[in-house]
Amino acid sequence: MTSLKTLQSNLEDLIEDDEVQRHVGRAVKSLRHAGAQASKAGSKRKAVEDDRLRARLLDSGRAAAAAVVAARSIAERRQRRQRRRNMAVAGLVAAGVVAGGAAARARSGADDGGEGVG
Repeated sequence: MTSLKTLQSNLEDLIEDDEVQRHVGRAVKSLRHAGAQASKAGSKRKAVEDDRLRARLLDSGRAAAAAVVAARSIAERRQRRQRRRNMAVAGLVAAGVVAGGAAARARSGADDGGEGVG
């Protein structure tokens, strides 16, 4: 169940990210224009030789690649954020252990009349 929640969170991040939306929108727009242009070409041969059509298809591919790069950067930012969070928790746990150890030593020293163990 956790992986489904993680997947849902990742998809929401991708959908909400403006940069990813911009790149995906550009890719879709280029593909639509390329499709319309290919249908107007009349024959497959003319469509294959059309430089503008080729440019639109290349632009669509570049936009899709940029969307993938942006999506990867979102994942990397999430990993960095998770790493920072884990380090903060580890720091708090370590501080608690040190403080607990100091408090225990103080209590054991007070119980012995101040002599301590050893």
